[in-house]
Amino acid sequence: MRHRTCLAIQAAKAWALSYRYKGGFPLLIPPISAAYPGEPLHAQVYRTLKEELLGGRIAPGGRLPSIRQLAQHLGISRNPVEAAYDQLAAEGYIASRPKSGYYAADLELLEDIVREAPPAPTDSSGTELTVQPPHASSEAPGLERPGQAASLSDAAGLMHRGAPAPDRIHFDMDGTDTASFPFPLWRKLTMEVLQPANLGLLGYGDRRGEPKLRELTAAYLRQTRGVRCTSEQLILTSGTQQSMLLIASLLRGTHREWAVEGAMDPRISALLRQQGIGLHGLPLEEDGFPADRLDLGKHRAAYVTPSHQFPYGMVLPAAKRLKLLQWAEASGGYLIEDDYDSDFRFEGRPVPALQGMDSTGRVVYLGTFSRSLSPAFRLSYCILPQELLGRFHRELVWYESSASRLTQKTMELFMERGGFERHVRRMKQLYRHKRAVLLEAIDRHMGGRSRVSGTASGLHVLLRLDSPLPEEKLRQRAAALRVEVRAVSSFHLEDVEPVLSCEACSPEHEAPGFLLGFGSLTPGQIEEGVRRLALAWFG
Repeated sequence: MRHRTCLAIQAAKAWALSYRYKGGFPLLIPPISAAYPGEPLHAQVYRTLKEELLGGRIAPGGRLPSIRQLAQHLGISRNPVEAAYDQLAAEGYIASRPKSGYYAADLELLEDIVREAPPAPTDSSGTELTVQPPHASSEAPGLERPGQAASLSDAAGLMHRGAPAPDRIHFDMDGTDTASFPFPLWRKLTMEVLQPANLGLLGYGDRRGEPKLRELTAAYLRQTRGVRCTSEQLILTSGTQQSMLLIASLLRGTHREWAVEGAMDPRISALLRQQGIGLHGLPLEEDGFPADRLDLGKHRAAYVTPSHQFPYGMVLPAAKRLKLLQWAEASGGYLIEDDYDSDFRFEGRPVPALQGMDSTGRVVYLGTFSRSLSPAFRLSYCILPQELLGRFHRELVWYESSASRLTQKTMELFMERGGFERHVRRMKQLYRHKRAVLLEAIDRHMGGRSRVSGTASGLHVLLRLDSPLPEEKLRQRAAALRVEVRAVSSFHLEDVEPVLSCEACSPEHEAPGFLLGFGSLTPGQIEEGVRRLALAWFG
């Protein structure tokens, strides 16, 4: 197969040189370089096109072949070409124009960050040395040889011997697909907001946020999450941390001791402790928060992520949700529900919010637009039950909304005209595809040596490894191949042991685990990242 592909590419070279243009776009695509043997086809296509773009052999603004045309031209399938184009577009080397195709970017804008390739090494006489491809010598290092996986030391050695370092791949849990953000529409709506007729927006405004946006957000949550509230209960904030600061300010005088999940976002736990909240971490069970372990006399509130536990990904069942509500009613406590990625569920029907089951006003609901839109706009919200809303008006009279009014107004128009719901539907399909690419790549490269959980919703999965090595050692081996991953143990509260307490979880839950976020990566980056991880961890 490899021999046939090389022949097809060599033939394509001659054809491309003879027929440089066809239908108005350049087809001067050279053969896949022998400098990248053993790499996946999509990586070879990516590197070759990148060299052509940086070398000016594809002019700025020049139209590239379609994915289908280039695949036929090179005699390979469409998938590697699509992955290569995704990567190049994500890095700004090419741009996709709807219903038109792909075009080379103006790389003069990147002169300050693009470095020239290092000069070829020479011997003492000044003669240029050539590098033999790995298959030409049994001693030549390579990332991957035909029929034989390269070792980690080989890969690290390549980097230290001056070979081009592969691009860093970060499986970021907080990352989103910024390339798919609807910039033209958002720009149009922003300019509409920034009109002289809207001078009133330059003042402070309602301290809970723009009234119309609160109405639209409450209606959206009622429809999609089953949340029961009015717009009067909804307060717009500049992020989940700001929402938590507000809630801590309301509760620390009367509800200072909180039960929390034994594994949680360390940024939230640090913030709560800084606000004087006492945290009591409880070991997670196979299906999430241990509702039976709440103490009527000890715990005054509980912070939970019931729809997609962070970081393990369990979904809290209805029976446990009812127990939580019963505890809150009996104790006079509050449940703080963080519904951080509720817009993206890929399996089964949407899981209604815990707040929608609350009939006694004991649940504080947190949500954010960061995952579905972008974290850059710093726009989140919290919904207060009536008792806490009254306390907000009485005790926090000094509070002013921390979210930009201009961003709020743009978001209001975006939701009012249907742009937000269309964007969420589109992103859900995109993330569903990325998730499928990730799971398929894990199965192909790590099948039988890993397990994946928490895949039903959200933008990250939990990967467990069959490996005797500790998580930190595995993380370092991944970093040596320029892949960043986060160990699940980094989310454990220090005073909780064990974090997972259930027979069904043992001993499997003690295996090394890493969170793989896929939202900000292209399909090609996901495939390449998993390939490198398999190489780093299993050789």
